[in-house]
Amino acid sequence: MSNPADDVMAKLQALRDSFAVQLPGRIQEIEAVGATLCGSKCSEAEEIEALKLIHYLSHKLTGSGATFGFNAVSDAARILERFAKEMLEHATPSTAAQRAQIRGYMEGLQQAVVQRDKKSVDNYW
Repeated sequence: MSNPADDVMAKLQALRDSFAVQLPGRIQEIEAVGATLCGSKCSEAEEIEALKLIHYLSHKLTGSGATFGFNAVSDAARILERFAKEMLEHATPSTAAQRAQIRGYMEGLQQAVVQRDKKSVDNYW
């Protein structure tokens, strides 16, 4: 007879493993949107849409990263999320410095994923 707590833990670990497998794709999606934003020929409307999408995607990653124990990923995503939100609230065209900051925050997010891969996080639950 199986222990219900063990069954729940096994299901949670399976969800966590699935999240880990999907993580590189989520990061690539954010980077692709960021590349659009950071391009030199982006209209103001395209920039706003890109910022909204960066905010949305990084917000989702902030929450899911924390849920599954990827704290460094969650923290890096939160920084990007907050910066995108701040830019949206000001509703002015981005500056070269702001676009450079976004690139830096995306690099920080990528580094958090790389660092996570270097650590053993298999026993989170």
